[in-house]
Amino acid sequence: MISTITGLDLVALVLLGHIWAVFVALAIHADNADPDPESGARWAGRRFSLGTRLYAGTLLVATLVVWLPFAVGGYPFWPEAADSGTARGAFFATALGGIAIGGGFYLLAGGVVAAVTSYRLRQEGPTAIGGVDDGLITVSGTVIPTTDSETSGGTHTSTNTLTTPLTGTIAVWYQLTATDADTATPSSFIARLSSLLATRLRIGTANETQQLECDHVPFVLEDDTGQIRVDPAHAAVALESTTTRVRASETPPDRLAAWLRDARYAADVDQERTYHETVLEPGAEVTVTGIARSKTADSGAAVDPTVATDGIGATPATETDGTPLVIAARKPTTELFIESGCDQTALARAWFRGTVDRGVLWGLAMIAAGSAALWWMALSW
Repeated sequence: MISTITGLDLVALVLLGHIWAVFVALAIHADNADPDPESGARWAGRRFSLGTRLYAGTLLVATLVVWLPFAVGGYPFWPEAADSGTARGAFFATALGGIAIGGGFYLLAGGVVAAVTSYRLRQEGPTAIGGVDDGLITVSGTVIPTTDSETSGGTHTSTNTLTTPLTGTIAVWYQLTATDADTATPSSFIARLSSLLATRLRIGTANETQQLECDHVPFVLEDDTGQIRVDPAHAAVALESTTTRVRASETPPDRLAAWLRDARYAADVDQERTYHETVLEPGAEVTVTGIARSKTADSGAAVDPTVATDGIGATPATETDGTPLVIAARKPTTELFIESGCDQTALARAWFRGTVDRGVLWGLAMIAAGSAALWWMALSW
């Protein structure tokens, strides 16, 4: 038997439409205030950027899914349909079911968008820097350090680079980690299984790796068509690393030992450890995947250095107002990946595949749970 849509159903749909409009307005306001929002589902460990139109459309579908059970069934929270206690319980259950359905559609749409993005990264490859525009892009090129010019007392130019603590390499980004030595290898099957589970679940391992230092400066990426500025803060990197093992009876190299003492790691100088140094050097060929925007719109990466380059005929990638573009991530949840070599997007694609898995699975689970609760309540209460 097909239920006829009544005037009460239309009133309910209009009220849900007002709730939908409020959420869309809040999303527009939040996006204008901060173009790099934290994930709407922090427990999912991913950021889902849908865009205003897709977000509005997704929530509109979720609104209809919330409304449909009551249009077909009844309204158990309506005062005339139940006593006050049942009505209050039904109202709160409806609110929780609506939140589950809305959040589920949000995650599901984010997972679908991530799947499309991962496919595009595999099929399309990097974009020529001279032709990039705002939004998520992938570019390949050579790392060029930036320079600062000072005019007081004559013109002085200084290059913005760093010196790494382990090898003394000139870099624009580096990371130093240390792994505690583990000389005891689990002998029994139970011990090995316990160690494997601890590693997989990240609840503690015998060999604990800790980050000692991660430093960076903005740099310019250059190809034959132009240049674009990159701020590597919060970037996920896939670069080669240098490994140095220091045994208990040895002392670290002089440069590393001096750095450890200066960085308040003096107690670690005599420990048996393995040090890993990952470096992004000037002149390296890399692929960068991230969100490009104008420098004036990116307050978190607003720098104005002169590019130190001998590229003849290369011009900065600019927008119509002549402002250089910047690839930057003002928060750790913003997509930014740096990988060694040209046309390398394995790290970025793996990140988006993780987004697909979590978004689709959690989204479908939340939609199913919320819908089941609403249908059961609308048809049986």
